[in-house]
Amino acid sequence: MEKFEESLLKKRIVLLDCEISREKAMDLRRKLLFLSSKSKEKIKIIIDTPGGEVVAALFLYELISRLEAPVDCIVNGECSSSGVIVLQAGKRRLATESSFFYLHPLVVTFEKEPIAIDERAEEKIKEKLRGARERQKIVYDILVKKTKLSLEDIKAKENKIIFAKEAKELGLIDEILPEEYKI
Repeated sequence: MEKFEESLLKKRIVLLDCEISREKAMDLRRKLLFLSSKSKEKIKIIIDTPGGEVVAALFLYELISRLEAPVDCIVNGECSSSGVIVLQAGKRRLATESSFFYLHPLVVTFEKEPIAIDERAEEKIKEKLRGARERQKIVYDILVKKTKLSLEDIKAKENKIIFAKEAKELGLIDEILPEEYKI
């Protein structure tokens, strides 16, 4: 697998082909910064993800948006949840015809950070919910800014599968990948 990834990097291609986690975001950051430092030529990110951690996705969105090298984000399969946020960072947002997208409101879990049941437990939970609401607002703001959707439109599309043709109409992608586009 190492040789395969190395050959992709030589072609300036990076894969986002798993759940988005902090570790995956850090790995992608290293690769993207390496490629951007080598040349200002286009980088391609191939996306096929069920989504993942919104903090990691926002981290990638901000990084990709600020790279000196232009980035094409290309959906080839699934682009759900946090993957849609990463996609929005691309200078060009493309998808294969059979690709699909899925939006949903933020989901909050407390598994990774246990909260002791003490006199401050309720305050800690409220603070975590406040942070989640703020991240949800950031996600909605990105989608409103980068697509043709209003906040109400976005909420109406949540929990529904969107195929590439509709994604183009909604402004989630710029175009369906033309046959002459080679990866």
